[in-house]
Amino acid sequence: PDDETGARLVEVVGPEAAGEVQVLLEAHPAELVRFQLGTLRDVRLAWQTAHRLHLGDDGVWWSLAQEYQAVDVVAALGVQVRVVAESLVVTNQRAYRPAAADLGRLRSVAREAGSAEALALVDAAIAEFRERYRRRPTMIAAFDRAGLP
Repeated sequence: PDDETGARLVEVVGPEAAGEVQVLLEAHPAELVRFQLGTLRDVRLAWQTAHRLHLGDDGVWWSLAQEYQAVDVVAALGVQVRVVAESLVVTNQRAYRPAAADLGRLRSVAREAGSAEALALVDAAIAEFRERYRRRPTMIAAFDRAGLP
């Protein structure tokens, strides 16, 4: 089962099938979260489910956090910073430019939200990455080119 099958079932049977679909997707956390986001359009429920089931799919976490920014920008950015951090654990020069771009976008989101706490969270993460990976000149250069602090 996946979220698309669940969505089609709800479309054919009706909204009363949503509960059963969620039970069936419980064994597949990423699919359940996608179903709750896409079909049910319930970002709060999807957020709770992702935490409760220990969602392990960073792509789904990223999408969920983008949606959740409207609810709690600090919590959402915290998840996105964690996803970026995981992309930097292994030395991979191809990951540096996308990570820097993502961090730049996260800073923009924090500024647009007017949240000093959110901006401090992102800036602290950038500072930590610069310190932790100071022996990765290609990463530092990518951060510099992206205009990160």
